[in-house]
Amino acid sequence: MSLAFDFAQDPPDGERVISLEFDQVEIIQIEPYLEKGVDPIYGYALLFDIDHWTVDSGEDIGREGFTVATTTLEISFYATELTASISNVAAK
Repeated sequence: MSLAFDFAQDPPDGERVISLEFDQVEIIQIEPYLEKGVDPIYGYALLFDIDHWTVDSGEDIGREGFTVATTTLEISFYATELTASISNVAAK
């Protein structure tokens, strides 16, 4: 399974989009943060943390994982590959 996140920023010269795609994903935990909700202007969840970590004990020792936290959910997962891209969308 793949898991993809697209993050947008509106700098003065146009919108910038950062895309992260994780491959061969094994989801460990999903925790909703529904009370924090979405951005009232754009209607999207806001990113507040991306973390990379390595398991240091137990049977999964050495496995690498990620946690992505937004204002609507936090998801932790193992992944074997990460592809990142940045694109600019011209100002309208």
